[in-house]
Amino acid sequence: MYISKTGCQVEQLLKRFSLITLSVALALGCSIKEERDGCPCRLFLDLTSIDVADQCPFFLSVFSDDGFEYQAVLDKDNFEDTCVVEVPRTELEIVVWSGGEDYMGERGLTIPLGSECPPVFIYSKRVHSKGEAVYDMVFLKKNYCILNLDFEDGHRVESLLLRGNVNGFDKSGNPVRGEFNVSSESDSVSVASAMFSIPRQNDSPLYLDVKELDGMTRTFPLHEYMSDFGYDWGGNDLVDLNMTLSYTASEMSITIRDWEKELVISVVI
Repeated sequence: MYISKTGCQVEQLLKRFSLITLSVALALGCSIKEERDGCPCRLFLDLTSIDVADQCPFFLSVFSDDGFEYQAVLDKDNFEDTCVVEVPRTELEIVVWSGGEDYMGERGLTIPLGSECPPVFIYSKRVHSKGEAVYDMVFLKKNYCILNLDFEDGHRVESLLLRGNVNGFDKSGNPVRGEFNVSSESDSVSVASAMFSIPRQNDSPLYLDVKELDGMTRTFPLHEYMSDFGYDWGGNDLVDLNMTLSYTASEMSITIRDWEKELVISVVI
C-alpha cells in the first residue's frame, strides 16, 4: 500500500500530540481518564505588592486542617514575583510574615515581657483549591502602631509604663492574649517624651502608667481614649499616633492628633 509523504507527516504529528498529552497527564500526577478530585492543585501567589528592599526576608506558610503544610523563607536572593505551590484540593490557610523573626515559634509570634512589638507585617487568608489552579495576591498589613508621647510645658516624669493583654500573634496572624508591658525611663534625665510600638489589639484594655517625680503613679486607660478618637485596630495598616499630655493644677488633657482630626480629653487628677 502506498502512503503519501503528507500522510506520514500527519501520522508523526499525531504521535507527537499523544506524547505531549501523556507528559502533561504525568506531570499533573493523574491520568486523563481517572477522577481528578485527588489530583493536586497549583497555588499561584502574586507577590508583586511586596517591598523587597524593606520587607525581605519574609516567611510563607500554606497549611490545611487535615495536615498539609508548606513553609518557605524568601529573601532578596531567591525572591520572584510569583510563587507556585502544589497543594491538595481542600481549604487552605495562606500566611505571609515579614519582621519579628527573632520572636517567632511554632505557634506564632510571642513578644517577650518588657519588649516592644517588632515591625511586623502579616497577610492571612483562607482559600479553597477546587480546580486545576487557584490564584491569590498577597498584601502585607502593618500589624503594629507607633505611639509618640510628649509632655507640654516642659513637664517631666520619672517613668512611663505601657501595658496590655495582647503579646503577639498566632500562626494565622490573629492577636493572642498574654501579658504585654514596655517601659520608658532614664537614669540621668527624667522622661519628657517616649515612643512605644504596640501590637494590633482586639478588645483588650491598654493602659499607660505615669510615675511622677514625687513617686505618685497615675493610670490612664489608653484604649478608651483611642476608641473615642475612632482608632481602628482592625484596619489593614495600623495608623501611628501622636499624643500630647498637658498638666494643670487639677487636670490633665490628652491630645491625639493625626492628619484627619484632633481629639482633646480632659482628665481630673
